[in-house]
Amino acid sequence: MRNLLTIALISCISVAHAQSHFKKDPYAVTFIENTHYKPDARVQQNLREADVWQNFIGEHGKWSVEFNELNGMPHRAYGAGIETTGSTPEERAMNFMSAELNGFNPVSDQLVLNKVNTSPKYQYVHFRQQYEGLDVLWSEATFRISNDGKIVMFGLDVYNNISVSTTPALDGTTAGSYAAAGIDLTITSVEILPGLKILPVKAGSESGAYEYKLVYEVFVHTKDAENIPGKYYTLVDAQNGKVYYRQNRVHACGAPLMDAGLSVSDDVASNPLVATESFRLPYLRVDVEGDTYYTDVSGNLDIPGITEDTEVEVFLRGLYAKVYQNNGVELPSFIATISPGENALTFPATTNLSAVSAYYYQNVVHDYMKFHWPDFDDLDIDQRINTDLDDVCNAYYDGTSTNFFEAGDGCANTALFSDVVMHEYGHGINYDLYFWLGLSPFGMTNGAMHEAYADLWGICNTHNPILAQGFSGGADTYIRRYDIEPKVYPFDLVGEVHADGEIVAGAWWDLAENLGFDVNAMAEIWHETHLATVNGPDGDEGVIFRDVLLEALYADDDNANLDDGTPNDIAILDAFAEHGITLVANAVVNHEEIAVALPDLEGITIEAELEVDFPLYLGDFTMYWKANTATTWETTLMNIVSGDDYAGDIPAQPEGTIIEYYFEVKDIYGGTATVDPKEVTLDDANLPYFLLVGYGLNHTEDYDHTFGDWVVDPLDTDDASTGIWDVGEPIEIADGSYINQTGNDHTEGSTNLCAFT
Repeated sequence: MRNLLTIALISCISVAHAQSHFKKDPYAVTFIENTHYKPDARVQQNLREADVWQNFIGEHGKWSVEFNELNGMPHRAYGAGIETTGSTPEERAMNFMSAELNGFNPVSDQLVLNKVNTSPKYQYVHFRQQYEGLDVLWSEATFRISNDGKIVMFGLDVYNNISVSTTPALDGTTAGSYAAAGIDLTITSVEILPGLKILPVKAGSESGAYEYKLVYEVFVHTKDAENIPGKYYTLVDAQNGKVYYRQNRVHACGAPLMDAGLSVSDDVASNPLVATESFRLPYLRVDVEGDTYYTDVSGNLDIPGITEDTEVEVFLRGLYAKVYQNNGVELPSFIATISPGENALTFPATTNLSAVSAYYYQNVVHDYMKFHWPDFDDLDIDQRINTDLDDVCNAYYDGTSTNFFEAGDGCANTALFSDVVMHEYGHGINYDLYFWLGLSPFGMTNGAMHEAYADLWGICNTHNPILAQGFSGGADTYIRRYDIEPKVYPFDLVGEVHADGEIVAGAWWDLAENLGFDVNAMAEIWHETHLATVNGPDGDEGVIFRDVLLEALYADDDNANLDDGTPNDIAILDAFAEHGITLVANAVVNHEEIAVALPDLEGITIEAELEVDFPLYLGDFTMYWKANTATTWETTLMNIVSGDDYAGDIPAQPEGTIIEYYFEVKDIYGGTATVDPKEVTLDDANLPYFLLVGYGLNHTEDYDHTFGDWVVDPLDTDDASTGIWDVGEPIEIADGSYINQTGNDHTEGSTNLCAFT
């Protein structure tokens, strides 16, 4: 006989709006100096023109690259696939480094494999760097290998000049005291993690380099005035106690700092503003005569052998959640009697609606996560939920539990918002899934990414761009929303993790809009990007957000080659560009200076070729020019002729005119992508291009084909010991990422007519 037990849930659904006002954490610290970083077109161009990169593209054709401007290493480089050898993905990556990247000195002997992640499209190979056995924080050598064994992308966030003592001057207890100093909260405990780490920080000089610090990792545990716990991850200099980094690993929904509201899903019941709806509870524990059973995914349970009325105990806990209410003193359960046949049970009225709702929606987001990551089982545990805590207008995740506040001060009980429940559980997914994918020891740690992706775990379920609509009681209140004016990097980056996360979360929502409001299609791309474990310290969002964009393009691609586009590249590029996230730094201007004088009194057309990876980001391509001794530059927009070819006009000029000119390419937000000739706009400027009007040629000494009558020190009177002129083939000299002397000899053939000191 089939005995069916159904447990019913009564929950809520609703809609609303609000405005966000975020406050920075006053105890947060970052060693990142330029938190609004965008690639410097001049430095990027110099690094692209260095011998090591020119040799690479000379061998492999067009590849795009964004360099780490402090150490000159390719942060991300991508292009047409390059053949590799090896029996495993990690062996292929190592062989590729040895064969193709030796010029960068990638310290492959210091690399330790984190993990190889595999999707139907790529193998994601991740290494971290160790110096004398100590992990180098946020170091990574990453490789994207297509399924036919070709490298299509790599990144070398590694450091080949580390020199630092690994013997600390301070003991751990002293370091813990430094970590807690200045935190005006109740300190509940200080935890010193075992082992030491190496932290690269920007050197204090202008040399464009790193210096390296031996640091302790410390957790400072706190409680604030609202009894919200804190868990501050802190990096303390092991020699002098300086705090380089401090980040709170307890994630609140941000509500106390804003006009809050309640979020709603229009296809699931989850909001106090709407009538309750009955749902069956999945995975729920039911004890029958000493045996424990669990309802299935649909909330049904078959209990064998029931031939008479039988007493059962039903708990508000299950395979993936357990609920404590009233500040953790009560685990809801009830006793019922079932009979042979079908039975429909409901939790009694004494069980808070908030407790049942939180249980249901934590299971919803757990099931969604398992659908996309079926082999990930780190969260297949009965993770604790605390509801009806004695405070108002917030919720948080503390590393082991999700926590929701009771109603008050105009706010509803935060457990009644399905997307708030899914957001808090999403923090746990962010940590543990990234860890499972190989990002040790803590998984995802960037604060803005954490908040953005926690929102997205909710959005991917609710398909609603408004988080906690109705949070403060009215339909015009909310915590965050993504269907309004976009937040744009770097202008809207304020150093508060919830606000900063809206930039990249908004890009993902706009991608769903661009795909015809198809959240599931967006989510397929989003989930693939997790395999890359994009991460970084707080303050490095400019780099991190561009990495997310690049991974989105690779996730969407269908042939492991971005050069020919991806199925949804316009939708992706447009969505991220709306939020200031672009890859336009790889713009290159090719122009051949006119070598002969032009006739006077005739219009002048200047031609140039512009190569840019993603033209959607392209702003103005401008030629600046001036004649003779003019002090003001005139501007002419370069117009597309066909393909990559552009042309711009200069008005007719009289005989004897000397025209100076240069080009500038900007992105759609007005940021400079490249200037040609490079460095021509600096105070200590490089030479522009020149054009003669109405001149005749008398004699040529061009250092390219003829050296003329020039002689170095003809009278032998130069007593200099350094800076002596020579003529030959130049040798590149660099200081960090700054090239002091080019290694490029532009004289044709082997004449070596380059003059240098």
